[in-house]
Amino acid sequence: MLGLVIAVLGGGSLLALLNAERQGADLRERSASANTIRRLQTQAKARDAKASARKRKTKAKVRATVDAAEALAKMGDFPVALTGTAPTPPKPPSAKRKTGMQRGIEAAAKEARARKRAATKRANPVTDGKSAMQRGIEAAAKAAAQQRSEEATKRIVALGKRDAAQQLYAYVNAMLRAGKADLLGDKAKPNGLVRGWQQDMGKLTADGIYGPKTRTRGKELLGREFPSRTQRLPAAPPKTAAPTQRTPVQAAEQLYKYVTAMKAAGKSTSLGYKNQPNITVQTAQRDMGGLVADGIYGPATRSRGRDLIKKQFPAR
Repeated sequence: MLGLVIAVLGGGSLLALLNAERQGADLRERSASANTIRRLQTQAKARDAKASARKRKTKAKVRATVDAAEALAKMGDFPVALTGTAPTPPKPPSAKRKTGMQRGIEAAAKEARARKRAATKRANPVTDGKSAMQRGIEAAAKAAAQQRSEEATKRIVALGKRDAAQQLYAYVNAMLRAGKADLLGDKAKPNGLVRGWQQDMGKLTADGIYGPKTRTRGKELLGREFPSRTQRLPAAPPKTAAPTQRTPVQAAEQLYKYVTAMKAAGKSTSLGYKNQPNITVQTAQRDMGGLVADGIYGPATRSRGRDLIKKQFPAR
């Protein structure tokens, strides 16, 4: 009986010892795991700190490089290869790749040039240096000058048309008084003088025939009736020397304006040639003196006009 009790008591103590040992092993294992976790966390924090330090150092280096590049660009002493003012010679085949510092310098130079261009653009928003108001004023002045030029050209051309009508009127009257109405042109033998006046008067077919359409156009320009070909006019009184109505200088000035207007109107071919002289040119040649009044605007007429008014007459 006593032995059974001792055995029972001894077995319980052994079980308690085993439980205690197991609990101690669990505590030691948990302690080791906690130490490992703390060590890993410490190592991770150290790595993060080193990475942050490297990142700050890199940023500081790049910022210093950019500042240095901007300072050099402002002083105008930036290397040719970075400013782009001259082509960079090609690298030899054995050249090494660019270092991080070289790439950083080039990137800084590029950024500095971009900032400079942006600043220049902000300071000068208009590429030609003129404001919108200035450009508007210049455009308005140009349009006004062009309008004045066109109006002057129209007036000169109109004067030339009336001059041609006046000369045709005088010519027809002279021919009718002389009984030479048959010489005023027909289909078989057109009158070259009449053709020239018709061309200068405008709105007519320059056929060299004096007829109803030519008479109507002459009346529109002068406001007077032109005689018909069958009309009989009294003989003209004896001719007397008529005073010159304009000086050579005035004739040259008027011829210069007339030629300029005709060229502007695209009618330089109407300035006279051998078989079709221009009456306006012919009368100007006569009044300018020193010329053969052939009604052809050519080098001799231009030279004489230049000598009189000191202006360069345009070529045909």
